[in-house]
Amino acid sequence: MVIRECLPTEEVEWIRGEYRAMLPLFNRPTDDPEAMDWIQQDAVAFCLWHDHDSIARFAQSPYLAQIAAELLGKERLRLGHDEMLFKAPGDDEISWHQDAAMVPVDGSQLIAIFIPLIPIREADGFPVFVDGSHRGTLLGLETGLLKPRREDLARIIADEGWEVSSTGPLELGDVIFLHGNTLHGSHPNRTHKFREGCGLFFIADGARVEEPLADSQVIGLSQCLRGLKPGDLVAGRHHPVVYDASVQRAANS
Repeated sequence: MVIRECLPTEEVEWIRGEYRAMLPLFNRPTDDPEAMDWIQQDAVAFCLWHDHDSIARFAQSPYLAQIAAELLGKERLRLGHDEMLFKAPGDDEISWHQDAAMVPVDGSQLIAIFIPLIPIREADGFPVFVDGSHRGTLLGLETGLLKPRREDLARIIADEGWEVSSTGPLELGDVIFLHGNTLHGSHPNRTHKFREGCGLFFIADGARVEEPLADSQVIGLSQCLRGLKPGDLVAGRHHPVVYDASVQRAANS
């Protein structure tokens, strides 16, 4: 779902500046971030909050975590990871996928948010969703990447009675919240500039790491659940509690 005007514009502009400051990590200059000559591929990174205090403050925002917890129906949430997602100009669509396919954690215990760091118009590539797919399970196990094949997707959508929808235009301050099992993707970026965005992944307190089911989850285990192994609770310094409803109730009493 999209919550319009969820964040102040000024805060989004600040977050954008913090992530843009990471571009040198990709050997990208920051003085002319629109220039085509240096944009060769996506700039994607995970867990930048571990090493950057400013991003850590954003990633542990209790405001966003509270909304996420209430949507997921959980009393306590832990931070899974943050993500910098700058899609290159002319880039292909992001194919249908589920965020639960990226980390070996039960999708019902996971909620992700996406924050556009620039206004998103049709040429930038609208995010798209399969409504109702959050009530399903992981799809596409046979591919090894937990992504349903195109030829299977139409049949699955029809069989389940699901529908595909788009966010439409997004403004600064709009935030997308996604259940871990929601099928989603985006249209191609047909512009000459990055489609700039960032994400946060929250995991319900008490969730455990599961056995990876595919290569994508093996990678996610090493990148986003560092130091953990199947059977472990998702906890520790890399996964702090970012929202606790009981603390919030006590503060309001």
